[in-house]
Amino acid sequence: MIGLGNIPLNARYEKFGLFGFFAPLLESENHIYYQIFYTIILFGIISIVTCIFNAMAVLTLKKHNKGGNKSKRELHYITYSIFIFITLFIVETFFVFHIIALQYKIKFFTNTNYFLYIVSFDLTSVGDFYFLIYLSSVLREALKTVFGCSTKFNNKVNIKILYLR
Repeated sequence: MIGLGNIPLNARYEKFGLFGFFAPLLESENHIYYQIFYTIILFGIISIVTCIFNAMAVLTLKKHNKGGNKSKRELHYITYSIFIFITLFIVETFFVFHIIALQYKIKFFTNTNYFLYIVSFDLTSVGDFYFLIYLSSVLREALKTVFGCSTKFNNKVNIKILYLR
C-alpha cells in the first residue's frame, strides 16, 4: 500500500546498497516530501499511538497493582510494553537517520543507519516472538510437542532393541 505512493514520482526499481536492497530509485525532486510523509508522519503517528496505548496499559496495570495483588503476568506485560516503546523509538530513529542520510549524504548517518536497521527490525521481530513464547503457555506446550521436548511425546515411544551377540 505504501509503495503505491511511488507511482507519481517516476520511480524505477534497482538493486543497490550494501545489502542489495531492491527498492525504488526516485527521480523526482519531490521524493523527499513523500519520504518525510510516510517515514516520519505515517510511521510516527502509528508509533506514537502505539506508545500511548502501551503507556495507558502500564498505568492501568500499575493502578490495578496498588491493592497489593501483583501478578507475574501483569509484570510481564509491563516489561513488554516498555520493550515495545524502546524498539519503536529505535525504529523511528532509523527512519529519521535514513532521511538525513539520503538528503544530505552524511557518511555518519549512513553507517549508523545500517546499524539501526539491523538492531531495530531484528529486535522487534525476534523480541516479539520470544515475548510471545514466554507469555503464552499454550504456545510453549505446542512448541514442546512439535519439537519433541514434551514428556507426553517422549513417553509414547517405548521400543526395546535387542542386540544379538
